Amino acid sequence: MEDLSVFGDLVEIACQALLIYFAIRLVLNFMNFHSDMKETSRQVQQYLQSIVHPVNSEKHGDVIYFFEAETDKFIAQGRDDQELRDALKARWRDHIFIVGEKYVMAGPDFAMTEIKDPEAIGRMLAEKVINR
Repeated sequence: MEDLSVFGDLVEIACQALLIYFAIRLVLNFMNFHSDMKETSRQVQQYLQSIVHPVNSEKHGDVIYFFEAETDKFIAQGRDDQELRDALKARWRDHIFIVGEKYVMAGPDFAMTEIKDPEAIGRMLAEKVINR
């Protein structure tokens, strides 16, 4: 009878060890998943920051100039809207330009669109990230 008691104790210890092992694996897997999600989120943020450009526009004579709002870096120029769109298409094909917080220009046609619904920009960004 004592042999069965020892065997029962060993089985109980083995089961507890197995439960502890699986609990540790579960925690480690969750931590890796959480870490992967953080990294993915960071990558998405970096990508969006690289394609979304708040711009200032200036008109000098017949030419419209676009400059990045934060850095004043030159982006594009054109004598009219079509020339400006062509310049944006040629160099900034997958980018989004926010003009004066009221308008947005984005591919494929880069038509100037008034921002009536800020959520529309969110949907546009999500679509660009998904199609990336």
